[in-house]
Amino acid sequence: MLLHEIRGPTSFSDLKTVNGILHNTFQSACNVLGLLEDDNHWNNTLNEASLSDSPSKMRELFTVMLVFCQLLDPLTLWDTHKNNLSEDIIRQMNADQKDEAHNKCLIQIEDAVIAVGGQSISNYRLHTYKGKNVLLSSKL
Repeated sequence: MLLHEIRGPTSFSDLKTVNGILHNTFQSACNVLGLLEDDNHWNNTLNEASLSDSPSKMRELFTVMLVFCQLLDPLTLWDTHKNNLSEDIIRQMNADQKDEAHNKCLIQIEDAVIAVGGQSISNYRLHTYKGKNVLLSSKL
C-alpha cells in the first residue's frame, strides 16, 4: 500500500517516512496516511454490547474480536472496556481488588482465546499475571 502512496522511495526507511517523520513500523506509517481501518467500530460494538449483554457474553465477543477481527490496538480496547468485561468478577470480589479482578478476567479471556484460536493473548499484546496468585496472596 505504501508503494502506491509514497512517491519515489529509495529505501525501506523512505516507505516508513510520512510528512518528514520516520515511523517505527510500516503499519504505523499506513495508519498515519489513513490507509488502515481503526478500531472505532470495534469500540462502538463493545459500547453497544455493554448496554445489553452480560459481562460473560462481552468476554465471548472480545475473544472473537481478538481471534478473528485483526484488531489494531487490542490493549486500548481492553483498557477502555475492562470494567465492563469484568463487572461480574469485580462484584464477586471486593471493589478495591479491581486489578485482581481484571487479571482474572484476562485469564478467562486467554483460556477462551486458546480454545478458539490456539494462541496466547500475549500474541495480541495483552498480558496476565499468572506468576502470582493474587487471590491467595491478598488473603495471607
